[in-house]
Amino acid sequence: MKKFNLKVLALGTVMLFSLSSSIHAWSYSNYNNGSYVPKSGQGFLSLVSSGGNTRLNTSIYFTLDSTNVTNILDYNNGGDNPGNTCDNANAYLTIDQTAIPDSWDLEIDGDEVRTNLPNPKIDIEDNNFFGEDDETEVTVLGTVESGKTYYMESLWNDYRDGGSGDSGKVNAQFAISKKGASDYNNCVQSSVVQHVHTYGDNLGGFSLPGEPTLLEEFPSEQSLATDLQSYESGYPDLISEHKAVESGQISISSYREVKRVLLDSIVNPQSLLKDAGDSEKIAVTITFEKPITLSELEGFTKKHNVEVEQVQARAIDQNNDRITMATDSIKVITLDDSNVTFSGYTDLKGYVSKDQISNLTEDTTAYIIDPSGDKSITGQEEDIFAQPLTWLIEDTAKK
Repeated sequence: MKKFNLKVLALGTVMLFSLSSSIHAWSYSNYNNGSYVPKSGQGFLSLVSSGGNTRLNTSIYFTLDSTNVTNILDYNNGGDNPGNTCDNANAYLTIDQTAIPDSWDLEIDGDEVRTNLPNPKIDIEDNNFFGEDDETEVTVLGTVESGKTYYMESLWNDYRDGGSGDSGKVNAQFAISKKGASDYNNCVQSSVVQHVHTYGDNLGGFSLPGEPTLLEEFPSEQSLATDLQSYESGYPDLISEHKAVESGQISISSYREVKRVLLDSIVNPQSLLKDAGDSEKIAVTITFEKPITLSELEGFTKKHNVEVEQVQARAIDQNNDRITMATDSIKVITLDDSNVTFSGYTDLKGYVSKDQISNLTEDTTAYIIDPSGDKSITGQEEDIFAQPLTWLIEDTAKK
């Protein structure tokens, strides 16, 4: 086994005890599948045990070369990007892992994402209305490096009971995304799936993955451009706000004060929520002043009656790299590797009642409370959540 393979196995067992596994790699001779797509990488499918539950873990590991990084940074900076669908927009490397059942019934449910990618925006969503979350996604808002091994691990609750059609596959694919109506949308996507994880009908079972498959119905660049154009009118530029803080154009303290004023406007009787009662739920992103323990997190959410949509936590590995872990509920995060240190829970996205906001702003556990993605403020049909500032606060602390 090559040295890279050994490294993958080590990373794959950093977080969880692996019961069994299979590995498959991709390798390209050129950049025809996307200048931002790593020419080589590996998929790692395993069963993992955590907290007494067995889950399916679909992971990918890859190293970006200098060509990848140059092109990704070009997309990040906007301007005349390759093709015609990402032009004049800041766009970011994105990795999707999407579950596709062999029948109408999806028997796995996206539950958690873990990655060492810089400043990740993590989403766990039900995009096809299966009733379970079928997509896990990382959009990389930070600056990537050449020659560094990155990974994205997606963990899935496993509900398979042996029924015909309980099987399926999880496609891992790279893309470039820019802001859309309520989230980041792919403006260009690799024409092939980088890795296919396949799993069987029985609980805990999986089979060897096949070769990367061509997308038979991949939308044209023009159709992507048309779809994206219809989303952008009136969209709040939360990405630009975040990047302005990252670049130092806006200080974190100034950003915090702007959001505090916005919160005050919500509480004010003449607020944007003129027709809403005190129990109206507000979509907020809360960045904690420092990592907190599980009991502190539980106490905080109970005290302010927060309906949690996503929680993120931080760990530090043996290379002093930051590992971001995101879950769609409050839970114990188990680390079985002595070289990885769990720092605590760093931020959350969720809903709070309007009548809870005053008390919430007085709680020193919450450093920044950002409601700028709530539909009452954006005027959009659905809520969105601003990116937490955890990564940027950590960067500032290092200086």
